[in-house]
Amino acid sequence: MYRCKVLLALFVLVSLLPGMAMANVQDAGLWENDAWRLTLDESNLIFTLESKASGNTVESALSAPDKSLNKQWKDFLGSTVVIEYALEDSSTTTRLGLINSEATWTVSAVEDGFDADICFNTVGISLRLSVRLTDDGLTMTVPAESIVETNENLLCAVHMAPAWGATLLDEKEGYLFIPEAAGAIIRYSDGNISSKSPYTKAVWGDDLGVDEPSASRAMYPSVKAEEKILLPVYGNVNTTDGLASLFILEQGQENAEIIAYAAGIVTNYNFVGARYVMRDKYFKLNSATRGSLIFQKDIQSRDLITRVCLLEGEQATYSGMAQRYRAYLLQEMQLQAIEDTRTVRVDFLAGETRKGIFFDETVAVTTIDQMADILQKFADAGLTNVDAYYVGWQQGGKTSGYGVKPTGIDGALGSKQELYNLGKMQEERGGTLSLTQDLLHAYPKRTYRSGMLARMINKEIMKVFTNHIAYPELNILSPLVVPEYAQALKKLADGQLDLSITGISGSMFSYAANNKDLYSRQECFEQYSSIFSDLTQDHRLAMDQPLSCYLPYTDAYLDMPLETTNYTLIEAGVPFLPMVIDGLIPYWSDYLNFSADPDYTLLKLIEYNANPSYIITAVDAYVLQDTNSNDIFSAQWDVFLPDILKVRDALAQLNVAVEGSNMCDHRIEGDVVYVTYSNGASVCINYGISAAETDDGQILAPGSYCIRGGEKE
Repeated sequence: MYRCKVLLALFVLVSLLPGMAMANVQDAGLWENDAWRLTLDESNLIFTLESKASGNTVESALSAPDKSLNKQWKDFLGSTVVIEYALEDSSTTTRLGLINSEATWTVSAVEDGFDADICFNTVGISLRLSVRLTDDGLTMTVPAESIVETNENLLCAVHMAPAWGATLLDEKEGYLFIPEAAGAIIRYSDGNISSKSPYTKAVWGDDLGVDEPSASRAMYPSVKAEEKILLPVYGNVNTTDGLASLFILEQGQENAEIIAYAAGIVTNYNFVGARYVMRDKYFKLNSATRGSLIFQKDIQSRDLITRVCLLEGEQATYSGMAQRYRAYLLQEMQLQAIEDTRTVRVDFLAGETRKGIFFDETVAVTTIDQMADILQKFADAGLTNVDAYYVGWQQGGKTSGYGVKPTGIDGALGSKQELYNLGKMQEERGGTLSLTQDLLHAYPKRTYRSGMLARMINKEIMKVFTNHIAYPELNILSPLVVPEYAQALKKLADGQLDLSITGISGSMFSYAANNKDLYSRQECFEQYSSIFSDLTQDHRLAMDQPLSCYLPYTDAYLDMPLETTNYTLIEAGVPFLPMVIDGLIPYWSDYLNFSADPDYTLLKLIEYNANPSYIITAVDAYVLQDTNSNDIFSAQWDVFLPDILKVRDALAQLNVAVEGSNMCDHRIEGDVVYVTYSNGASVCINYGISAAETDDGQILAPGSYCIRGGEKE
């Protein structure tokens, strides 16, 4: 039984929740409801949100900035709205706030907030900021129709309340939350910090249609890509005052960046914000060999909406923010819980493509018969609940199969009827069998008809680097032709096999088609969403690190990040994303085959409550040399079966303790991590090199854990 999923206006402003009692405006610049009081200083356009319960306040900008700030940073941190603009045919922007710009504004009060029509007179750009009080905070909106450019200056970016919750050095204790990988925190700094660069990363990854791929590491084998932002959220937690701000980018997030500064990086302030990009910078070709960086001529017209949710007391943590965002997704995306059977994920690599002197050749690694035999041996060993995924089954192998319409199985591997039979056997055992299909990439040595390959906005063929020597580059399929591939895959599976989609599940990009038509990231999102909606009607649909906007179509979340990219600025990774989807969408880790420290990785699985994943072959992986899978250096099934059983057994106690519940709290105290579930179960993990005492007096040996309480709800 597959749930019916409906994507409800992800890019549409969420209306205020019913039942909010809004007081009449008694004085100019004052609005309030049962929980919050909003005040506006019209002289500088700085507004303040005050909690009626605690008296805590947050300003939209610094009203009394530290004297250490220079003129430019006083303008940025002291302004509620900041823009970036550029001249036509320029490659650089200038940042302008309300202080240095000789800006003027008029304010109009409404029942639940105000509208401010702002004109940056020196550059001829104007816009409107609309602020509305909500039951747990407020929303800030810049309507698309309010943006006006009256001369040659181009609006390139917008910041709303960039200094919200900013703290000076270590006057307060707390941290910034960023959605790096599954989640990460940056501690408030005292100014003595080794990192000199802020955290800056695009929401939902870089835009392949604009950002030229770097060739500097193109020939480096097996370089792991850095983790990306999967959720359009960020936050600021002031633990001294017990106040946290969760920011949800509701509209315009498809082209936005998260920027975080710790004190000591340029200024003495800790702050985090969003930069809404209105025009991308791209490389415009002026001839066959020459070009220049310029900004797009046309603005990316869309409403910009940020929702700010304030949490106090015990909820003022990244765990509290995760629970608030979980509730938000349940309401806005209508997510429905999927039963998590706590299975082991096993990817069977079927075949790969080896580069030959004259012709490519196919390397058969695991045939269908061999996969069936391995799964039987797993069952004989007591491992029956396996989610099996068949990878590289396309004609010519995994790499050569990119861009091939999936109409059949490579004959050297077996037949589709054999797959259907194995799928039925897996279902009887309590497992599944899925066909894995990459719908993003295209094999570059194949000839494609006009319009099949996506082009960047400068009309060059879009490409990505693989970090492999055999085939260092891949092209990208145009989203306009992907529905043909999806329909062929659906027909092949015939309702008898489940499906796993990679590539497009973690992608969204602007692109050109047929050398003329330009499509935005939002249009790409809509095209991919339509594909997912169709596929999930008749099949269990697994996705590889799906972007948050694709969660309504996700039945199984693959490759959950257990680590961050480990930038110097980041203090720790936290399971924010697992807390958001735990108990709603089952999720699995990346492959455990390549773990440098299996004991540590097991602790991370327990901490994140993630199901384990492996990639398996029937033969020794040495046959994968000179292929794009040469980083799979150890995968033979009989070598890894003992490890798989060991991890399964280690997770069994946790699975029983937390069954029917979800992760609701996570905290770090020194080397010890505490994870709490909705049924009262909790886990204590000691990552230290010496014994540690838990909060209930237990002594945990180094590198060990204990499970406390819990019962099936």
